[in-house]
Amino acid sequence: MGFGLLFIGYCIATLMSVHIYGAYVSLVGYGIVFIASTKLSKYNNSFRLLQVGAILMTVVYALISASGIGSFLYDEMLVSRKIFSDSFDNIMGKVEMAVSFLFVAAMLWSIRAIAKETEVTKIAYNSARNFTFLVIYYVLFLISYLPFEFTKDYIAAFGGFVTVLNFVIIALNLVLIFSCYARICDENDVDMPQKPSRFAFVNKFRAESERRKEKAIQESKEYLALKAQKKRQKNKEEKK
Repeated sequence: MGFGLLFIGYCIATLMSVHIYGAYVSLVGYGIVFIASTKLSKYNNSFRLLQVGAILMTVVYALISASGIGSFLYDEMLVSRKIFSDSFDNIMGKVEMAVSFLFVAAMLWSIRAIAKETEVTKIAYNSARNFTFLVIYYVLFLISYLPFEFTKDYIAAFGGFVTVLNFVIIALNLVLIFSCYARICDENDVDMPQKPSRFAFVNKFRAESERRKEKAIQESKEYLALKAQKKRQKNKEEKK
């Protein structure tokens, strides 16, 4: 369906970009997310919001990457002056934070929408929970920008906690996306035959996993059939 690509893209854009070349890695990650959201939008229109979010993040990181290349060329004395100013980098840092919030919010909203329509209530609940953590993180983060005297003390006391909370949110989102991959399936998905294990507990685990997959596939089939029926009914009404 696209959840596998979404998991890979989001993981690359977040966890795998925590280093000096992170902007270039994030650029690739959000490109993959865009491809995933395009696939998923065929099943639920809400993922068009994620498409827009992925495009915005790609543009932001393209500009940040271009600025980084410009700084490298200037430091190596290959150009006489910087292509982008330091103030541009500061502005892009703030823009990245704002657009990142919109991107994650769009992703969680899209997941919640398809989870509700396929009646996977646990995923819908978890997406709302992750959004709550996201809002808390941004409120705590924005406090550090307030022009008050206590700001420095606040950063010293809560800066580490806010950083950890960011990684917790990323981890929760990755678990959420993987849950979608495991429980929300395309009706054309098929399973390859698997050789039985010598261990009874492994076979029992596989049987339970198979049961859950079959249930998810059946729920997805019912959802797609209902959606197609509504579309046909809508087309009939429009013709009248």
